[in-house]
Amino acid sequence: MQVARVSLIAELEEALDSASSQRRDVVLGRLVDLFVRNVDEFSDAQIDAFDDVLVQLISEIETNALAELGRRLAVIDNAPPKLMGCLAAHEEISVAGPVLARAERLGEATLVDIAEHRSQAHLLAISVRASLSEPVTDVLVNRGNSDVIHSVVANAGARFSENGFAVLARRAENDEALASNIIERSDVPPRLFCQLLVRATDVVRQRLLARAGAERRDLIQQVLDKVAGDIAAEMAPRDFANAVGRVLARCAGGKPGEADVRELADKRQYEDLVAALSLLVLIPVDVIDRFMRGSDVGPLLILCKAAGFGWRTVRAIIEARTGQRPRLQELTAAEQDFERLSRASAQRVVELWQVRASAQP
Repeated sequence: MQVARVSLIAELEEALDSASSQRRDVVLGRLVDLFVRNVDEFSDAQIDAFDDVLVQLISEIETNALAELGRRLAVIDNAPPKLMGCLAAHEEISVAGPVLARAERLGEATLVDIAEHRSQAHLLAISVRASLSEPVTDVLVNRGNSDVIHSVVANAGARFSENGFAVLARRAENDEALASNIIERSDVPPRLFCQLLVRATDVVRQRLLARAGAERRDLIQQVLDKVAGDIAAEMAPRDFANAVGRVLARCAGGKPGEADVRELADKRQYEDLVAALSLLVLIPVDVIDRFMRGSDVGPLLILCKAAGFGWRTVRAIIEARTGQRPRLQELTAAEQDFERLSRASAQRVVELWQVRASAQP
């Protein structure tokens, strides 16, 4: 065995210096045969040696040979990692597909990079991997076409972030089959599950309940009853007129201070919070309500900076928005933006908003 390896290494050195692609094809085939037969006996250092040589050999190998190479090595758990990365990123899906779908040696960063820059066919191959982390599925649900989305949702080994599930929910609004597949997953956040279930057709709801066991069916019904009530409450008309009256009555001099605003935010008293902000910055409640419901927290940061609030109060206001659950990284980014913003600049923006609001009929 050792003699064969030494002979092959000598042949490899000759092949690497040769301009003949046919010669390289032959050497590549022999080297892969050797690797596959003895992969369990190789040390990490030996695998690295194979990796370096194979990466050099594939630079001038035809697509068909590369595709066959990918198919053979994709099923080997400890296949040469650098080679697997090169094949996975290949622009030809016949080469990349088997590797993206099966190779265990592909790291999360590699998969994310390929998902961000390669074709929909590459994304589809990634979507069927035995396991997928949240950073990878985040890219798939944002870039993927309908085939990719349906495939990754059907993958029990895929894990989705809250943002990933939110994107899926938006894409499911006009896709009943996708909505059905999402709500059949066991890891869907309860609130999203019920929102989808409430919007689903009777056929979808009945199919889901029919497939669920008795315990699961009871849980579905309990959560559905609770969250459907929450959704209905959020959709109910807001009574800001009475809220303004309550805030005027509770605050000394009729003007709320930062402590009043923070208390309302901490208690999630949404209408009173909107009313308090409106009275404080002299902008109509409907405008404040729109800021609170928007996905961009920028206007709220400007309002709070102009009012002289500290970050603790700002964070409480952001977290009190209806239907919004900011992640830690989003709050960190918001805090950085808030600290960079000058109060003078914020006040000038608020003054423009006040002028615009007063000009409205």
